[in-house]
Amino acid sequence: MELAEKFNNKSAVVCVIGLGYVGLPTAVSFAEKGFRVIGADKKKQVVDLINRGGCHLKDLNLDERVKKVVQDKKLTATADTAEATRKSDAILIIVPTPVTPDKRPDLVPVISSGEDIAKGLGKNKLVVLESTVYPGVTEDVLNPLLEKSGLKAGVDFGLAHCPERYNPGDSKHSIGDVVRVIGGITPQWGETTKQLYRHIVKDVFLVKDIKTAEAAR
Repeated sequence: MELAEKFNNKSAVVCVIGLGYVGLPTAVSFAEKGFRVIGADKKKQVVDLINRGGCHLKDLNLDERVKKVVQDKKLTATADTAEATRKSDAILIIVPTPVTPDKRPDLVPVISSGEDIAKGLGKNKLVVLESTVYPGVTEDVLNPLLEKSGLKAGVDFGLAHCPERYNPGDSKHSIGDVVRVIGGITPQWGETTKQLYRHIVKDVFLVKDIKTAEAAR
């Protein structure tokens, strides 16, 4: 089955790496739309709490939403990113990129995620980087790590950038209300990525390439 078709009929499994202030609401949003979602996080206490139906982010009013999607078996959590990748069709990287003293994003969380994903990456999967990065990171830093899997981006698997633009806690601008921009490694993969995000976002704009999407942040 084509990946876009699996997105359209919601039979795809979505992996969200990083269950923080943007990652967890994103995971919950996909779960509420009917997708089976696997959340991956390095913090075991976060993973264990979510699997019990709890929520570690007390200021986002997510408690009941998390509880329901866990009870409905639409959301599970794990600390094993490679295994989560193996079980998923789409892998969204939503890890923090704190600013270094020289005013550049700290890419260690992105690099670590890429290394873990490569261990579970397979053909016809889609990897999307949402984390805030400067133009070039998706293709020049993340992609070489992913291709250590022996697979080639744009041919064997999809790669895209969709910068996170959600302001956690802003009730007037929920994840579904914020306009999103997507750039793919190829136009086809960009369109496939759009087919996924349209389930949780009202307005999704496809730009010509990944670097344009990175610059749009």
